[in-house]
Amino acid sequence: MKTETVTTRPIGILFVEDNPADAELVKGALERSRHPVHVVVTGTAGLAMDFLRREVLHGPPFPIDFILLDLGLPDKSGWEVLSALKGDPQFMEIPVLILTGSLDEHELLRARFSFADDCLQKPFDLAHLGALVDYLEETWFKRGP
Repeated sequence: MKTETVTTRPIGILFVEDNPADAELVKGALERSRHPVHVVVTGTAGLAMDFLRREVLHGPPFPIDFILLDLGLPDKSGWEVLSALKGDPQFMEIPVLILTGSLDEHELLRARFSFADDCLQKPFDLAHLGALVDYLEETWFKRGP
């Protein structure tokens, strides 16, 4: 793992995840990244959209560089959220990374055709959590600010 910092401002991440344990685990790992990050976790699609709309209307507390989106949300499916984001000119440029427990071929194709920017497997142990953070650092953090 490299030790240099690539960015000058923190990477802004909106993490939409309804499971508090998963949210804390991933958020904690992201915050221990070698890159500075701001992570906001929302547990529902509605809260995520409210956060983004407030950002647009009142000026961002920090820019959102990408969204990690769980598919299984209590109020709307992640697919509905993805569709709303990619269909709204205010949000369509924000990369959306689907986070799912299953990476079957059907889901990968659906993600691609729904304009998801990436489809990643939810980490199910510490090794996979580390691999997820490494991948985000190498692929998505470098595109950031």
